Amino acid sequence: MDNFNKESSEKMSEVETIAEHFGMDNQMIKTAEELSELIQVICKIQAEGITIESYQNLVEEVADVEIMLERIKYLHEIPESEIEEIKKEKIERTIGRHEIEEGS
Repeated sequence: MDNFNKESSEKMSEVETIAEHFGMDNQMIKTAEELSELIQVICKIQAEGITIESYQNLVEEVADVEIMLERIKYLHEIPESEIEEIKKEKIERTIGRHEIEEGS
């Protein structure tokens, strides 16, 4: 196993351990809280413009949301392939609707 796969596997194991420890209900509530915090940062940036501090807050909240989404995917047994397929379809639909040329 190369280092990337080993790191990825270890990270997922940590995600699974934490998700199992706190349980479904807690993790669903925590995910909503983290999403709310991300929304607040985005709204602040839209209203006041981006600063070094708000950029750092944005990065931190995106990381928090991504962590929580990994836990939710694990707890609900959502395959990554299913998510990737839906993302691909949505991106293609958006490109088609708005006549966006790829690469522009």
